[in-house]
Amino acid sequence: MFKRWLLVLFLCCPFLLKAQVAVVFAGAGTCDGCAEAVALLLQQQHYQVRLVDEDQLEAAALQGASLYVQPGGSDDIMDTLNVLSAGQIQSIRDFVLRGGNYLGICAGGYLAGQYADRAEGSGAFALVELAEIDQEIVGDNSAQFIPLRLPGEATTRSVYYQAGPHFGTELPAGGKALAYYVGSNHIAARISAYGKGRVGLIGPHYEADRSWYAADQLPVTAAEHKDLFFAMLKHLNQ
Repeated sequence: MFKRWLLVLFLCCPFLLKAQVAVVFAGAGTCDGCAEAVALLLQQQHYQVRLVDEDQLEAAALQGASLYVQPGGSDDIMDTLNVLSAGQIQSIRDFVLRGGNYLGICAGGYLAGQYADRAEGSGAFALVELAEIDQEIVGDNSAQFIPLRLPGEATTRSVYYQAGPHFGTELPAGGKALAYYVGSNHIAARISAYGKGRVGLIGPHYEADRSWYAADQLPVTAAEHKDLFFAMLKHLNQ
């Protein structure tokens, strides 16, 4: 009987026996507290978290992980690209190609495109089909709430946003949109395949809490939307 219950526990709740590992980039070009905020939410979902910077990011650091997270960052993604070697970027691609998942939030969404600047030939991570990923509210880098429409939800969500990207209006074969910006109907969050792995991109900051609101003088009574972050993780793991 005891062995039977152990088998049921393993099949239904494998995380209780062995936690998944997530690697979160916390190096150049990431915003203060962004990596830590993501790490906290991942730990709430029973992930073991490794924080790495540009000196530690390599294939060995990704060994045994199921998720790599590129969190929010500065207004210029070249701050990150300038410190990563071609080999380090290739290690991220190889990780996803072989079955790992990539989650890019805000700056991490921009970095997933083919180019940081197509005209100048500045390449990015090239994890999605989009040549160059554009800002949703052009010319406005202020922190604000932005309305999102979620498939299957009757009401909109006002989510913390700061200079985040959109992901166009079309999806690659097998891709799925998880949220849209209300004003433009651009895709705000999506999932697509890359090799054997999956790439999840989020334009706004689902991980933002009321301390972020207070710091940016936004209403602290506004709702948090961490459930959308957890939903993204669920979709990535399907």
